[in-house]
Amino acid sequence: MRRWLHKAATFVGASAAALGFASAAHACPTPSHSLTITEVGTVSNSSEPFRATDGPWWQHVVSTSAGTFAIYKYEAGIPGGDTRTSGYFKLAKFNGASWTTVYTNSASSGGQVENISIDADSSGNLYVVASTHQGSSWGKSPTLLYRFPAGNYTNPKITRLSIGSSDKITSMYDSAHSTEDVLLMGQASDTPQFFTVDPSTGAATSEVQLWKGQSSQPNSTVAEYPELTPGPSGEIFAGWFTTDNGILAGIQNYYDAAFIESPDGGSTWYGPGGRLTLPINDTNTGPAYEVVNTNDPIEFLPYTNPRYPTNRGNYNAMNGFAYNNGSLFFMFGGPTPAPHTSYATLAWPGATFANRTDSWRTADGNQFVANEGNFSQNDTPNLTGTLYFTGATPAGGGNDRLIVANTTNGGATWCTYATSTQTYATGNLHYIDPARINNSSGEIQAVFTYVTGSRTAIVYFAQDN
Repeated sequence: MRRWLHKAATFVGASAAALGFASAAHACPTPSHSLTITEVGTVSNSSEPFRATDGPWWQHVVSTSAGTFAIYKYEAGIPGGDTRTSGYFKLAKFNGASWTTVYTNSASSGGQVENISIDADSSGNLYVVASTHQGSSWGKSPTLLYRFPAGNYTNPKITRLSIGSSDKITSMYDSAHSTEDVLLMGQASDTPQFFTVDPSTGAATSEVQLWKGQSSQPNSTVAEYPELTPGPSGEIFAGWFTTDNGILAGIQNYYDAAFIESPDGGSTWYGPGGRLTLPINDTNTGPAYEVVNTNDPIEFLPYTNPRYPTNRGNYNAMNGFAYNNGSLFFMFGGPTPAPHTSYATLAWPGATFANRTDSWRTADGNQFVANEGNFSQNDTPNLTGTLYFTGATPAGGGNDRLIVANTTNGGATWCTYATSTQTYATGNLHYIDPARINNSSGEIQAVFTYVTGSRTAIVYFAQDN
């Protein structure tokens, strides 16, 4: 009868300590770790060089039994593709001190890519999911899966997963069901969005349409920028942040964050009202779970609301999403209506929210930079270990530095775990992207992009020691 726990989402207030603020009862230890920074590769000939590790919602580094691997777009603005984001990607392997490129995609091996994510299974096989832009229409661009057998990184098997509007993608190796799960998103897509892939063949074994596209439901919300995270008993949580008709009117309106849950590997899906009839037509009142600001529920407004700010939109990007120690954790934020870094927790099952805050900081005083970073944790049974968050914090003098914060008490207190000695000019540090699961020694690993010129950047790897 576990399913009855999905009947409602109850919003309650939370103490300052529950949201990571300083408290005399929760003193933080002095950080004893530091971050080692290593160059992975360089970006050139790019009209938007910061997109090399574009988006913490799609994973760019993974630790496997065969080693640590990272992917990044090394060139963008390729003639014939989208001048902003199309490019080619490189797969690199870490040897403990430096990085070696082991695979470079090309026009003959999948072509230009938009966004990329990487996963690995327990045997060390790698899976790279890439959205592409190979034609004059987004709707005709395929999503590709590259399967690299463990130890062989020169000749991947490439499978076409979908033809549809899927420039935004995420993926997750589902160890509970031994599948690679892929979630695609596009504003006007009325095609399957969730794919279950057989790792041995690279072929999709099931395809599910989770929500209706904007073209068929113009007054509904639309899912953008996907997140997948595993639960403690084989659940899959699929999250996103929400846009509506404002995006079609040229107004960037990402006004909320939402998610749904599957207990059985993606066959059935649930919201706060129970089992969902797919595809859903989501609105700002459901049927998906919403991660709202309980102090000001109309802070982020749908386009049809009379109070909608016509001169600009809202931006509420859900960058981080994880299950740990009986709760779901959310980090999201953005530049409007003011730079903000939001944080919320949800007791699961039962769907009881703590009050969201828009000023998330560690209990020992480090403020997180808006719209950067994601969660990671050790691969413990039922995801009960320490939860980490890797992001950025102001370093003074117009610079930021990397920060790793952790919680050992289920989110009641966040403390500084490690920082980088290197600093980076504020505004040039982009897309800090940790591995979802830390390496076998429990070390945090992350990649990020640092812009060095109008068309150049460097991709770096950070690891605690």
